[in-house]
Amino acid sequence: MDASLHALEKSGEADKVFQKWYGPQSKLKLFPKRDFKIDSDKI
Repeated sequence: MDASLHALEKSGEADKVFQKWYGPQSKLKLFPKRDFKIDSDKI
């Protein structure tokens, strides 16, 4: 799981998913921007 999440973050896909579901153009419009990165001490 850590490796999959790391790959999503590294490729930029994690931000695309976040923006789709929670960003300013989503139906929810919860967050104006994503101000965090997925990280793990096991990678």
